[in-house]
Amino acid sequence: MGVEAFGGYLRVPRINPYLPARVEYIGNNTGQASSKDIGKPVKLSGETTALCASGDEIYGFIESVEVGTNNGYSFGGVLADVGHEVIAKDEVGTLVVGDLVVAGTAVALGTQTPTGGYNVKKAAGTEAGIHKWQVVAKYTTGSFAGSVMLRKV
Repeated sequence: MGVEAFGGYLRVPRINPYLPARVEYIGNNTGQASSKDIGKPVKLSGETTALCASGDEIYGFIESVEVGTNNGYSFGGVLADVGHEVIAKDEVGTLVVGDLVVAGTAVALGTQTPTGGYNVKKAAGTEAGIHKWQVVAKYTTGSFAGSVMLRKV
């Protein structure tokens, strides 16, 4: 993904080989997650992770989904450690660099993640909780117009 894909912006997501995704169970034990769910935010749900509903604190974003299951659970990589970066869609259009975000309108499990990333919106008050994702860049031109780059802080 070149800089030109981000409208000439210099702040683009980086891949850090020393900070890999965490392997997590995704959803319940019916093995329903697929590659269509890559990029969706998840929250902690007992011993597994579940897709976020609107307004939920974001634990991490699905990076990969394995083809097989483990005890019926889908599993894959979740970007959840401090320093991870992702692209998301500014649902309301009012995010600015420095804002903390929560999940926006949910996209169902098994439905393709929208182009430009999953919906996020500004956290109100204590909504951001323990797991905080902060806007570090806002894209206004190019194929990612209306999207933001988030970093877990």
